[in-house]
Amino acid sequence: MSLRKPVAELGVELALLGDDPEPHIVYLPPGDSSVDAVESYLQSPRRFLPMMWTGLPRIINKDQILWLRLDRSGVDSNADVTAVRYATILELSDRSRLEGYVCKQAQARLSDVLNDRGEFFLRLDDAQSVYFVNKAHVRFAVPQ
Repeated sequence: MSLRKPVAELGVELALLGDDPEPHIVYLPPGDSSVDAVESYLQSPRRFLPMMWTGLPRIINKDQILWLRLDRSGVDSNADVTAVRYATILELSDRSRLEGYVCKQAQARLSDVLNDRGEFFLRLDDAQSVYFVNKAHVRFAVPQ
């Protein structure tokens, strides 16, 4: 008998504060490797998240995550057709920049999305990837 909870594993790229981005594996509910599942994982109130890195388990402090990137081809991307896409450039605390689209409901302005205290991470989409950017590490946003 196993006491382990069944999970689905998903490969992601993770950038931690002060480190180069590296591949990690995140654990999601069984059978669910959607963008929504990753977003729920990151937006949860849990401060530390279990991941696998080079075959070793890590429990990572969310405050240290700059961004997490998913390859769009490896996940189900349930893009909401009623969402508004804001072309945006983000500069992060390490002075790196990410460019893509922030997608939110029509009533939300970009400043509302950034100021939403209920979400720790901001979703940024580009042609190949879906990024979840830690809002605590966004220096500024430039709407396009």
